[in-house]
Amino acid sequence: MVCQNDSLVAQPQSVALAFDSNNKPWIGVFDQQSLRFLLVTNTETDGTGVWSTYYFPFRTAVTAATAPAFHSVSIAIDRSSTSIRPVMLVGVANHGTVANTGIWSARLNPTTGDWSNVTQIDSTNLANSVSNLTSDYDTTGNIVVAYFDRSASSRIEYAQSIDGGATWSTPTNVTALTGIGMGAKIKINPATTRPAITYYDRTNNRVYYSYCTTALASCTSLANWSYSYPENLTAGVSGLAATSDGLLGTGLSFTSTGVAYVTYPIGSGNSGLLAINNNSSGSFPLSTTLYAGKMQTSQPTQLFLQSILANRDGT
Repeated sequence: MVCQNDSLVAQPQSVALAFDSNNKPWIGVFDQQSLRFLLVTNTETDGTGVWSTYYFPFRTAVTAATAPAFHSVSIAIDRSSTSIRPVMLVGVANHGTVANTGIWSARLNPTTGDWSNVTQIDSTNLANSVSNLTSDYDTTGNIVVAYFDRSASSRIEYAQSIDGGATWSTPTNVTALTGIGMGAKIKINPATTRPAITYYDRTNNRVYYSYCTTALASCTSLANWSYSYPENLTAGVSGLAATSDGLLGTGLSFTSTGVAYVTYPIGSGNSGLLAINNNSSGSFPLSTTLYAGKMQTSQPTQLFLQSILANRDGT
């Protein structure tokens, strides 16, 4: 179904944004009122044209999630195709039917309005057991995803597609440690074409930077992942209760030479400072190198991080 109504979403949550090769915006969102996942685009690059909305193809209604799990959305673009093919990824924390919870992917044909390749990347088989879905993609059709599996394994998971979202690898853990993965952010390092993921260990006040140590094709094995701490023991938001750790978020970006910049809130409660760290020296210093002013930890940190990188690269 296609609608041309920019007021369709009443209670938007987990908003995601990507631009196609024509610089047109594609916005993914979960609508808490209708309990539906929606994909929205505009005929103009600046959003002043006509909005069209597509419903993610679930046959039964998604039900509300119970904190700390929450429904999440991410958008990728199949850059290997000559036509525009957005790929919508949804993290379903509770679908009514337990077997339908987990991570789903579907690719849209904007010309016909049809969805294809509806795939369940991961089934958590437990209600309210997933959150923090994040993705990235490159120009050759590679799409990488990460998310926090809150079920029995309770850790960060990774999957990838090398054909623009048509098929997916079996999800794998990127660390053997459990109870970590809040606020995940994944990016492909442009210098190595390998993925890296930042995320929280709320209980121990740690921020992790996990990275694949080999070519993308082999990143589906835990043995090919390593990690370090952008900040250890002094970071985190220790004032948050377990049921509200969805407020946590990390930001990750790379310079063209492959230097990783990581941002995250630091402090207590939900009003900590925004910290930034980088591994330009070959590793992350054990203390943060910059603080921003106070802001809510629920706010995205990615725009701030991109402004830092732009100034550093002179763009």
